[in-house]
Amino acid sequence: MIDLSQLPAPRIVETLDYETIRQRMLEKLEQLLPGWTAADLEADPAVKILEVAAWRELLLRQRVNEAAKAVMLAFAAGSDLDQLAAFPGVKRLPGAAATFPCSVGLTAALSSPVTVPAGWAVRDASGGCEARLMKSLSIRAGETEGSGVMEVVRPIGAAANGLNAGQWLAVQPLPFVGRVEQTEAASGGSDEESDDALRARAQLAPESWSTAGPAESYRWWALSADGRIADAAVSSPSPGDVKIVVLSAEAGGTADEAMLERVRQAVNDEKRRPLTDHVSVVGASIVGYDVNAHLEIPAGVSAAPVIAEATRRLEACAAETRRIGGVAARSALIAAAHAPGVRRVTLVSPPSDVTASDLEAPLARGVSVTYEAVE
Repeated sequence: MIDLSQLPAPRIVETLDYETIRQRMLEKLEQLLPGWTAADLEADPAVKILEVAAWRELLLRQRVNEAAKAVMLAFAAGSDLDQLAAFPGVKRLPGAAATFPCSVGLTAALSSPVTVPAGWAVRDASGGCEARLMKSLSIRAGETEGSGVMEVVRPIGAAANGLNAGQWLAVQPLPFVGRVEQTEAASGGSDEESDDALRARAQLAPESWSTAGPAESYRWWALSADGRIADAAVSSPSPGDVKIVVLSAEAGGTADEAMLERVRQAVNDEKRRPLTDHVSVVGASIVGYDVNAHLEIPAGVSAAPVIAEATRRLEACAAETRRIGGVAARSALIAAAHAPGVRRVTLVSPPSDVTASDLEAPLARGVSVTYEAVE
């Protein structure tokens, strides 16, 4: 797949400068009015009019630049990117609600079954969180407890992951239902697909048109199965066997079972998978490492902004290598830590390059930066 960031800059996009536009207008006016000598007088009305015209021209030409970029996959963003992605048939993945298992208890055993309807809403004690029952739940006669799955509707998306309110309260109480208890933390929530992720899938989309089972086709369907997927790699350890490795974009990088199941369903569709392929889906093993850099900063230079910039660049460098089979090279980390104002970098950890296999992904657990002032 082509790295769009490495393509040459498009010629149609101009580099604009207000002073250059203003100066050309002044020179043109001097040609048209040979006797006019007020070009150096800032207060001259003609100069003011030209400055307004130059500013308006700058805005107009910048708008042309933006319009040109809006129809290029490498630069389009937001709804412009949605329009471009629609051409190969790709739609931005919506966010997914987090879910959690729960136990619903009755106040007493009854002689007839009790049904708790789908969509029944509960809230936490503070009222800041709300969830709804995904499927109707039936508690059989003589029993006092049933199990179900709740979908978090507030907060939405990834913000609900890890939520564990314990006891929930019914928004509209039901007869005989006295207790709703969360049994595991909420998981599986995701936000709307980012521009970068949508751009990558749009570029990869033509691969999905093949029904012969190429690796990139399987990869596209895997990436499209769940908005929380950061990367997917496809290999064939033996003829007819296909292994798909999935890396989560969530903090720990480990793909949960819900994510893996969505990928299995996506790639095993009979219209996508060749009849003779046997596809297995596994989560990537995480190779964790810590980034610890020590900086030498000249005395007299304000250290705080230098450290902040070095930390930002180290985090960005680590994020770039967070992919299946990625390599977190010491040389790249040292180069990233050389922010403006840094004289020398000593990379304390990792002690060597972190190299991941085709089933692994490197993941920085944290970035720490220390410094000393030197003469």
